[in-house]
Amino acid sequence: GEKGETFDDANLSKISTTEFLGSEKAFKKRLNEISARRNKSRNSSKSTVDFDGNSLKGIEKGSAEDEQVKKRKKPTKTSSKSAVYLGYSDEDEEPLMKIPKSESEGNEKSSSGKGSSNSHSSKKEHNGNQKNELECPECQYRSMSVNSWLDHLRRSHSTTPAMAGCFLRCECGHETVSHAHQYRCEISKFTVIRCSVAPKCVLCEMRPKSQSGYAKHLKVHHSTKIEESGYYLKCACGFRADTDHHSREHFKQCPGREFTVHKLKKK
Repeated sequence: GEKGETFDDANLSKISTTEFLGSEKAFKKRLNEISARRNKSRNSSKSTVDFDGNSLKGIEKGSAEDEQVKKRKKPTKTSSKSAVYLGYSDEDEEPLMKIPKSESEGNEKSSSGKGSSNSHSSKKEHNGNQKNELECPECQYRSMSVNSWLDHLRRSHSTTPAMAGCFLRCECGHETVSHAHQYRCEISKFTVIRCSVAPKCVLCEMRPKSQSGYAKHLKVHHSTKIEESGYYLKCACGFRADTDHHSREHFKQCPGREFTVHKLKKK
């Protein structure tokens, strides 16, 4: 041909027709094999030989290992029981350490709230050892429960802490006359404090300073009497004033001005 090799007459005479055709077929066969291998290597990533017939098993093995390492290092969404990898070494493919996720979360929570949990536990233990000892201001009754102490005042003496001239003081410093604070405070240890001030009027916010002053206050400001108000006055000495007259007479005999107000029980 024009682009192929040129042969002179002597060479052509030496080559027979069969030999020439055979060499041409072998050459085409070789070209077909090379093109087939090229196509196969392009379409498939799992080829084990190159164009020259050399083995690619070592290269394939290395790439497969690299893919496995990448898959391991990629974070994946797993179940709650999957392992949590703490880190990878530079030389090794395996993680340095792995712990079950549930255990790791528990350790994190315990470590994060270690200080607070210790303080709360110590407070709870401290609270458990402490007990209230609430003494009734009217009798010798004692109780360790705020609710029981308030119920005793209401049922046995028909009074309240404010009317009895006392209040509850918690160790946190809060003062109250009800049971609400014990549910909000972690300490919740109370003592009974007697008021130095006179009890309030049952009909307003004023505080008369004596039994006779209380009777006069009811008459002047509320147009009523002790016997009509549904309450009675009890002196610190134990005397009970059910009427205005009793209150005035007792005030002349008793120098003490401390008294409490109680509600009359319905018959």
